[in-house]
Amino acid sequence: MTLVLLLTLAATSILGTVIPQQDNAAAAIEHYGETLYSILHFFDLFDMYHSWWFQVLFLLLTANLLVCSIERLSSTWKMFFARDPGFKPERFKKQQDRQEFTLQRPQEEVADSVRLLLGKSFGKVHEERLDPELYFFAEKYRWSRLGVYVVHLSVLLMLVGGLIGSLFGFQGFATIVEGESTSQVRLRGSDRSIALDFAIKCENFEVSFYDSGAPKEFRSDLVLLRDGRKVHTKSIVVNDPLRYQGISIYQASYGRLPPKHSQAEPESVTLKIETRATGETRTIATGMDQTESLPAGLGTLTLVDFQPNFQMRGVDLGPCLLARHEQAGQEPEHILLPLNYENFDKMRQGAVIIAVQEVTGAELEHSAEPVYYTGLQIKKDPGVRVVYLGFILMIIGCFVAFFLSHQRICTVVTPEGRSSRIMISGLANKNNLGMQRKVKKLADSLAEAGKEKP
Repeated sequence: MTLVLLLTLAATSILGTVIPQQDNAAAAIEHYGETLYSILHFFDLFDMYHSWWFQVLFLLLTANLLVCSIERLSSTWKMFFARDPGFKPERFKKQQDRQEFTLQRPQEEVADSVRLLLGKSFGKVHEERLDPELYFFAEKYRWSRLGVYVVHLSVLLMLVGGLIGSLFGFQGFATIVEGESTSQVRLRGSDRSIALDFAIKCENFEVSFYDSGAPKEFRSDLVLLRDGRKVHTKSIVVNDPLRYQGISIYQASYGRLPPKHSQAEPESVTLKIETRATGETRTIATGMDQTESLPAGLGTLTLVDFQPNFQMRGVDLGPCLLARHEQAGQEPEHILLPLNYENFDKMRQGAVIIAVQEVTGAELEHSAEPVYYTGLQIKKDPGVRVVYLGFILMIIGCFVAFFLSHQRICTVVTPEGRSSRIMISGLANKNNLGMQRKVKKLADSLAEAGKEKP
């Protein structure tokens, strides 16, 4: 179950990486086409990490981790906190990789060497005499059995941290014209805005370009104002955010406003009207504040406003017309018609699809001095520290789970006249090959010590 869930999450995360998240709908339709866009939109692949099915996968993973942990933890817990772990000599004596040899020394002298060697390697040594045999038992890294639970806990902490961030944090955008300020943040993926308890002012904006015309670097000199007083200042560039009271402000984009009075309202507009039910199309020529009848008795359409540089959710759509669609017995509907995105209105799923084909209007004199605005990404994530703690615990837990093992060793010293018969055997819950090498090394050390005269 765990493997299936992790592989599914990994595969879907690839989709979330390849497909731009929270992308401009008009640009997405232009890129994918209407049919593929509709399929991707149906499965929430443009906002995959907030989709219901992705959250269900995480809930299943959480439940899976909890059930696996609870089922196994009780026995591990008893073993971990046992004051006297106890041991069964028969289990050690049955190990095929045990080491057996004879030392030409009496039992008590050999016992001293065993205590010394086991103490150096394992620390505390438990000793028990079952005449005539003398048993020595030692262990280390008993706590390594909890490594897998630390990993499980780390995953749960990351999930909880993400939940805290989604419930009590936010992520949004703000565009600020050079020299102006704002305290409003438009939330990502929503038409709502929230107010900060301080204002963000862009005192200066600078952009440099490569010879090809591509932007090389853009920088915003920001000032945070509280009750009109400066509380923080910083010049930010991409990947160097301003942080203040748990809120991070990133340099995300920039744009240039149209020069003042760069374009008047259109004198005439040619619209293409498509009836969705029949696919019939026709064109109409109209102007601002003129009401036109739509085909198939679908009401009337009036162009009510023109915006030379319209922004929606932090995305610059360029020049846009705003139209009012009225039908008998229904509330008037306002329709946004970007001049640069012909297929934009298809997303509305209305009875008619409207596209701007041609606009004519008088150009006015304007100033050549460009006016820039800075695009800021503003986020607050109070759960990020919990997520970081989860990352740290995962690294520790993985190291313990994969590189440490609970090692137990048993040495039996049996007297044989003036000699002693030695048996050394070890058990480990992981890395048995490493345990065999340790047993062999202890046997060699004990044999070497047995050659020395007391």
